[in-house]
Amino acid sequence: QGNVEDAVLDIQIWDPESNIIEVGPDQERPRLYHSTAIVLTDGCIMSAGGGSPGPVKNMNGQLFCLYDSPARPIIEYCPSIADSESTFGITVEDAAAISRVTATKSGSSSHTRNCDARWIELDFEMLDDKTLRVYTENKNVMVGGVYLFNVIDDKGEVSEACIIGVDMAAV
Repeated sequence: QGNVEDAVLDIQIWDPESNIIEVGPDQERPRLYHSTAIVLTDGCIMSAGGGSPGPVKNMNGQLFCLYDSPARPIIEYCPSIADSESTFGITVEDAAAISRVTATKSGSSSHTRNCDARWIELDFEMLDDKTLRVYTENKNVMVGGVYLFNVIDDKGEVSEACIIGVDMAAV
């Protein structure tokens, strides 16, 4: 369950390019047992709850918005579902500027442990000035579930994510 004196308050930020984990700002409260953290579509991290049962009962959350740029590429359309080992199309503001397409599993966390995190770089091709064809991975890599898809432009700017269910029934 942990105790307040031993709580680690700093957040850790992984850079997939360098494979380095950097220490970020401190959380305002210890999260301890039964806490959760999840990436939101705008790239912010929500850290919430924690401590019950235990020395604190945090019925609150905190947002960490570490990325904010007015120059973000824009995903204008993405499907709500896609199949693994397949392709789908997305519409973006400027397809020629896109250098990467990524998928981040939405995750499932409990007890401060993310049980299903994964980050996948996807192959894609430009079909016209606004449309990309994205190739999904096989189902051993891209297991079924909800993913946040981002595009990254040639300047390294990251879009807000669109949410796509992979190997799921239409909602």
